[in-house]
Amino acid sequence: MAFNSLSSLASDTTLGAAVTTNPTAGTIETWTLASGGGAIVAGFFKPGAAEPTRIGVETEVVEVQGINGDTITVKRGAQGTTTATHANSTKLHVITTANLYALIVAAFVASAPGS
Repeated sequence: MAFNSLSSLASDTTLGAAVTTNPTAGTIETWTLASGGGAIVAGFFKPGAAEPTRIGVETEVVEVQGINGDTITVKRGAQGTTTATHANSTKLHVITTANLYALIVAAFVASAPGS
């Protein structure tokens, strides 16, 4: 599943540097975001929350572990996704419960008879 369908529902930013590693799921790494991207993610990041802040990047989901300016620390391959490399400027989508709910509702409505 690619996360392009979240673009109209989620707060987006982009990578400020390529992610050139393809580690085992669960690996902790530091990523650089485009200028101002850290502030976008920080708006959703709640340290110690029961549900971690998740970001969709292409077909991978990562969990945000920390933020320092435009640098984020992430846990790779969350939600059973496969880790992958990602080019500079790749779009990142902050995944929130409200965004996922909206996608589920949109999919349900689109598949309803007469739609």
